[in-house]
Amino acid sequence: MIIRTATKEDAYKVSCLWEQMVNESRPKFTPNREWWEKMFVSLMDTPILQYNVVVAEYEGAIVGFIDGLIFPEPSTGKIHGVGKHFFVLPEHRKSTIAGRLYVDIVGIALKSGAEVLEFFCFPKGINFWEKRGYGLSQCMMQREVI
Repeated sequence: MIIRTATKEDAYKVSCLWEQMVNESRPKFTPNREWWEKMFVSLMDTPILQYNVVVAEYEGAIVGFIDGLIFPEPSTGKIHGVGKHFFVLPEHRKSTIAGRLYVDIVGIALKSGAEVLEFFCFPKGINFWEKRGYGLSQCMMQREVI
């Protein structure tokens, strides 16, 4: 298993995992994989934000990823590291991959000066985060607009 920082060349493969994550967690949504892939590449070129993606490779295939942003948050006066998406293929979930991806993205955030770490997660992932010392800080409410 190789854990490494993703490059723009990984955008398509990671976007396919992202699409699988959305389909699994929100089956009623219709994800726009191509749009997410473009966002991945664009965020890597954005100077005010530091966008990072860490991938897990197994036998040449990307089997998991985590991504996040590092930026100064004016409301707290601190640098925040915010994890956005985190997914490991079902057949690799009972391994150490998720933990290794987490450790790598946190290491990147801390080396970049992050003082606050936040991660978006679905309700079924709360246990994973609580085991690592995280607590619920806010909820996001969502409604589709017709």
